[in-house]
Amino acid sequence: MLRRIPFLKFSLAFIFGIILANTFAINQLLPCYIALIAIATAYLLVHIYIKNSVASHTKSQWLGLMSMLFLMVAGYVLHAQSLPKHIVKHVGNFTNIQAVCGTVAQSVVNHEQYASVVLDCEKIYAQDKWQQCKGKLLVTILGNKQLAVPCGDRLIVRGNLQAILNKKTLGAFDLEKYFAHQNIYQKIIVEERQWAKYGVNSGYYLRRISEQCRHYCEQIIDKNITTPNEASISKALLLGVRTAVDKDLKQAYSNAGVIHVLAVSGLHVALLFILFQFFFKRWMIYPWGEKYLPYLFLLLLWAFAFLTGLSASVVRAVVMFSFLLLAQLLGKKSNTTNTVFVSAMAMLLYHTHYLFDVGFQLSYLAVLGIVWVHPWLVQKLTFKNIVFSTIWEATSITLAAQLATAPLCIYYFHRFPTYFLPANLLIVAITNGIMYCLVALMAFSAFVPVAKLLGMMVQYLLFFTNRLVLSIDQLPMSIIQFINMNVAQTILLYLFLWVYCC
Repeated sequence: MLRRIPFLKFSLAFIFGIILANTFAINQLLPCYIALIAIATAYLLVHIYIKNSVASHTKSQWLGLMSMLFLMVAGYVLHAQSLPKHIVKHVGNFTNIQAVCGTVAQSVVNHEQYASVVLDCEKIYAQDKWQQCKGKLLVTILGNKQLAVPCGDRLIVRGNLQAILNKKTLGAFDLEKYFAHQNIYQKIIVEERQWAKYGVNSGYYLRRISEQCRHYCEQIIDKNITTPNEASISKALLLGVRTAVDKDLKQAYSNAGVIHVLAVSGLHVALLFILFQFFFKRWMIYPWGEKYLPYLFLLLLWAFAFLTGLSASVVRAVVMFSFLLLAQLLGKKSNTTNTVFVSAMAMLLYHTHYLFDVGFQLSYLAVLGIVWVHPWLVQKLTFKNIVFSTIWEATSITLAAQLATAPLCIYYFHRFPTYFLPANLLIVAITNGIMYCLVALMAFSAFVPVAKLLGMMVQYLLFFTNRLVLSIDQLPMSIIQFINMNVAQTILLYLFLWVYCC
């Protein structure tokens, strides 16, 4: 199996190196650089001087081992380099900071009593002078419910830096670890008069345009879907924006086991791909269509990512699907699992901290569950009746994804939704239709009567969906809570699933 999926072992070696760096970071990286050079040199010597005819099997084993060792050390170095202790001018390494200048790196998140932004630091004022710096900082602005600060705006904030610490409450969310995995370790809390805009960073031009496109799509939804709950769910379904979703409603979706529909994921991207295939299928019969239309599909998927503001979850889903599509374009028979690991490794090479993002982990586990567990489920239970066979096909896909993500969800959230299977069968089917209606709403927004009709359809469908989710949440024993699992138990559970299902 490993021969058919070479990137499985390469990705695991790279991931192991990242985990080592995150757990045991050394002060000096020079030995690691020397190790990388030594391993690369040894690889070249073995490849050049040992002939293929002589002990070829042994040679390939040694080359494979050195490749994995090289990737492990490379993963260690890449992640360690991003940690504050190895960045000389990191904002966290300065003392007595009085003010910070930087660029807004992520979309503003508005709360009831404050707004928060992530600042990519450029300068700090300390010891009576401005100094260059690097690193990210969480800025909390009090008393501003609807802060309009687009990505790319330069801000100057005045105040004292604080370490991001957890609340001393049993079972509270691990805020410190959450932000540390985004490479954010300090925060600054300011009032209205302690911050100001002073320019725009041209390097964020595309990101700003992307945000403007997303805001335009939000305005179309607000204009045509008048009820707050349904409008907020529409934004979550199409754009991945969940900040306006009512807390109780969001909790009900979580308890029902369908919270994943409120985040743009591989499912949404796959639905868009199916929609593109439907509209262009008449051209797929021609040789030029079969050759060039997949590139158009890629372009359209990235256009969708651009319209949603290039949020992390959307980009992750589009990148994964792009690799799967590109593998088909090569014209050779490719292994889907291998392609999934190639896309994961590409994303980790770009930013190693993605590994510790819960969304990243759940997305790839869900895809691997569909690839590995779904065939096993279909093989175990078959139906001759086409109706039952179709229903079981849809059910087994949902069940496979849920089985693959369940241990990790229990580990992170200490709960398990009892009615996840019937809830997913109902909710996912309805939200698929709603997704297509929302895409049509964006396409025909200039035609007011059509847009109003589509908006009304979405509003009624979502009203029914929300009532259904709330009803499932009210069922007895809808959620099993306070399940405590450690890392070792989680790994053992996944090993059991691997042995039993794969």
